[in-house]
Amino acid sequence: MTGVAIHGTCDARFSRVRELFQRCLDSESEIGAAVAFVLDGESVVDLWGGHYDLERTREWERKQTRVPVGRYNIGPLRRVRPSCA
Repeated sequence: MTGVAIHGTCDARFSRVRELFQRCLDSESEIGAAVAFVLDGESVVDLWGGHYDLERTREWERKQTRVPVGRYNIGPLRRVRPSCA
């Protein structure tokens, strides 16, 4: 599978974050994810994409309030440097 839709905004200064996020979702090592960075009080990255569940029946939403716990989500800090790069 390639070309998983990514939604949200990303300041041009952080285009590499968007590229890595896209690569991670396209690699199928992630089912779905979200990433957000705030710099000096300004939202510079707010991206989400993929699916919320293992069955891939629910798309990830902007304000996903609960993240399913399982072997695929190691921890929030791992999202800063994706392992699928």
